[in-house]
Order: sequence, then structure tokens, then C-alpha cells
Amino acid sequence: MSTKTITHTLNPQNTDDYYPIAKVEEISEYIISDNPKGKYNVTENILGDARSLAFRFYLTKGTETKPQSVINYAQLDSLYVITPSLDKTYKDNRWEFVASNLNKDVLVKDFGDLKLYKFYK
Repeated sequence: MSTKTITHTLNPQNTDDYYPIAKVEEISEYIISDNPKGKYNVTENILGDARSLAFRFYLTKGTETKPQSVINYAQLDSLYVITPSLDKTYKDNRWEFVASNLNKDVLVKDFGDLKLYKFYK
């Protein structure tokens, strides 16, 4: 049996593998400033982390209104979706998005290459 080493060089100038912390903080701060009421959650379809762990970290740090858990996407009052486009969100048809069953949306903020949408009842 042979062992194969897989290496990957992370190039900080290339954001194909991650999203810059400054952008994650900026979007998270905007969600907090939107002052979510009731049960809310967050998801993204940028790089495949539908549970939005990086954003979730900032949303739970030092705020009173925290998002629901990473498995609670049903029975929400609102869902924040971070995405390059709304079309991609519908096309990807991820459980985190579909389970919320929220049908009204509003573009909260355009961050250039990313958009922040808020879905609600």
C-alpha cells in the first residue's frame, strides 16, 4: 500500500477557497444592525458552507439576538441568505433554504460580489 500526500498551497490573494474575514465581519455586522426579531437563521451558498459557520461565529459573539442552531431552519420568522445571486440560491435548492419555507424576500444589502437577502413570512 502506498501513501499519497496531497498538498494545497493557500494563496491569500486568491479567494476561491475562503472568504476574507473582513467581508464576513462586514456582512455579519450588517445582519446585527438589521436587528432581527423572533427566530432567525443564516445560510450561504458561496463556497459550500450552508450552515454559515464563519458568519455564525460573528453573529453569536457579543449579541443578544442570536441565530437559531445549525439544524433549526424550519419555523423561522426570517432567514438571511448570503449569496452571489438569488438565482444561484434557488438553483442550489439547499435544505437550509428550502426548510425555512419563507417566501417573501428583500435585498437587504449589495456587497458587490455578494448579496444579502432576507426571507420572511
